Amino acid sequence: MPKTYTYKVHEVAVVFDGIPISGFAEGSVITIEQSEEGWSMQVGADGFVTRSGSANRTGTATITLMQTSDSNRYLASKYKDSIDNGAPPCPFMVKEKTGSGKLLFTASEAWVRGYPSAAYDKEAGPREWIIDMADLDSYVYEPMPSS
Repeated sequence: MPKTYTYKVHEVAVVFDGIPISGFAEGSVITIEQSEEGWSMQVGADGFVTRSGSANRTGTATITLMQTSDSNRYLASKYKDSIDNGAPPCPFMVKEKTGSGKLLFTASEAWVRGYPSAAYDKEAGPREWIIDMADLDSYVYEPMPSS
């Protein structure tokens, strides 16, 4: 018998240095990407296969906020503090609170790459922030139900 799951984007928590990020724009509110895949594959002329592991655990998170979100001010201040005062990297977390995935993405060392592009129009638009992570990791924090 099929099982129905519920997903609500407003129940995805994004936290940077202990402060919740909010005021997301329509569409894709956050995208998390590894900088490099964990494994690459090489196949020899005779079909012999070798996989090579990468030690690169870096990644990026792209957060899309509304122009009017208070989190813009917070992220701008974190960036300015890192540039002006050499503030160290901060913890970063994205957690699905509901749904079937229950994924948790973490980094103990993350920082704001720079200010977002800013466009001004008749209506408020999005601001896209990029967070760089030195040690991106992910976990499934609740086992998937067996079928």
